[in-house]
Amino acid sequence: MKHRNLWLILTLLASLAVAGLIFFFSAQKAAVSDVTSAGIVERVLHALFRHFEEMPADTQASLRDAVTFAVRKLAHFSLFGLLGFCLMAHLWVRREGKPERPTALWAWGCSALYAVSDELHQMFVDGRSAELRDVGIDSAGVLCGILFMWLLLRLVSRRRR
Repeated sequence: MKHRNLWLILTLLASLAVAGLIFFFSAQKAAVSDVTSAGIVERVLHALFRHFEEMPADTQASLRDAVTFAVRKLAHFSLFGLLGFCLMAHLWVRREGKPERPTALWAWGCSALYAVSDELHQMFVDGRSAELRDVGIDSAGVLCGILFMWLLLRLVSRRRR
């Protein structure tokens, strides 16, 4: 019982921390978000293309746009994947390992609703917009996080037997 309560608290705190991180990034004005992305994009470009600076300007711009899009969408997918992972763990502990399907559905539903609220929140941030595509990407990330946690839980439960 003592360990269960500890796990309940830890998984809840992890879920709230990830939700807070998502909110923090969504609350950034477009200019700040662009600077954050640009730093990552430049590192990725130089890691993937050794002679990036020697490429024609139009090729550089095209590559920069493609990598920027990929980095931003991967960030959405990853953060919401982490949210799904943490929330699945929390609900699993809370439900004491009861049937997995309802637990996974609750984790996905709650996280998907948070994805919708995240996009609505961005409508009120300077230079940001809400995109249905991002809700889909976020929800897919959530699903992957939930599936990963589910696999871990299955492995642990099999080892215990």
